[in-house]
Amino acid sequence: MAALTANTNRKANTTGTFTYDVAAAKRIYKGGAVGMLPTGYVQPFLPGDDFVGIAFSEADNTDGTAGDTTVVNSTTGLKTKNGRCVVAVEGEFQLPLTGVAVSDIGKAVYATSSGDFALTGHYDGFVGRCTGKAAANTAWVRLKQPGELPSRVSDTGSLIISSDFDFHFAAIVAAGTAYNGGFKMSCVGAVFASGSLNPALVANGAATMLLGTTSEAENLTIETPPIFDITKAIKLKTRLTLQAAGGAATDDLDFGLITAASNTITDGIRADMAVTTAGIKRCLYHVDANGLDLEVQSDNDTSDLGEQDTTLDIVVGTYNDYVMIARVGGACELYVDGVAKTVTNTPQVSATGVFAGVVNIEKSTGAGAPNVRVDSLRITGGRA
Repeated sequence: MAALTANTNRKANTTGTFTYDVAAAKRIYKGGAVGMLPTGYVQPFLPGDDFVGIAFSEADNTDGTAGDTTVVNSTTGLKTKNGRCVVAVEGEFQLPLTGVAVSDIGKAVYATSSGDFALTGHYDGFVGRCTGKAAANTAWVRLKQPGELPSRVSDTGSLIISSDFDFHFAAIVAAGTAYNGGFKMSCVGAVFASGSLNPALVANGAATMLLGTTSEAENLTIETPPIFDITKAIKLKTRLTLQAAGGAATDDLDFGLITAASNTITDGIRADMAVTTAGIKRCLYHVDANGLDLEVQSDNDTSDLGEQDTTLDIVVGTYNDYVMIARVGGACELYVDGVAKTVTNTPQVSATGVFAGVVNIEKSTGAGAPNVRVDSLRITGGRA
């Protein structure tokens, strides 16, 4: 993948533009794919961003803060920061597309960098559809309509598992429950196994995860299959509410991305998501359910980063919107309620691996019963 390094003129029939605020220290070149971050600011497209359009003009905000347009050179009177970018959001463009054939007309096209496009890619990098072959390795592409997404059925170049489509489980859940609508719920604990407690109540499109009050080792997990390939980037979005805190420091909530030694995350990992296990890579938001500090932990199978404080304190009964983007190469970005969160060491999940999305609560002993409401869970990426 090659990001643009200069303005590029593209043949186009542009029918609509929109002006976006540019992220701090970013330069967007004319003709390049533009991606939106969870903050609402735009940058040269990277897999994991939401594709918003093709840059209609250059925006050089290299020395500016997000959306900065206010600084003027006192000698020349010219702006030294350009924090707004005009972006074509409707119309047709000639775009580079290696190996395009007339048989590709109608297929979904994805941005894979600010200057590259392909028939496979990250789900949120969906650009639009091929409408014709313009020349060798060049296609006419009609940009997607606002809110338009790839088809889950016919567009096989990307992946999504979302509770918007299916988020329901059997009334009584036991370990080993099959995937349902892309999600699987698993549990460990005598109380759960006996069927005397419903650990997952689903109402109004949300799942409530509730441990038992018996003093025993218990864990409860919602997970996807491990099918998301880091080489295309992976994005997890979820709205969570800690409805009741646990009773001990060993009561933990973890959610994010993790590989697995088999087709399912093993019980030993669910019992302690921070455990260092050879071959297991992960990046997880972490909350000691009675401590309420939001932390992040990661392991790329070489460097294990323990819990790092994001400085955000969870408020019981109040939801937060979380985003985690694992970029190509493995570096992970964190966003809560549209605000980027930085920690001392950048969390990493490595440059290779196939990941699952996961939400997990667990305890080792005690009568505490942490309660987590999952309003939405969406994991997007690309096929290997």
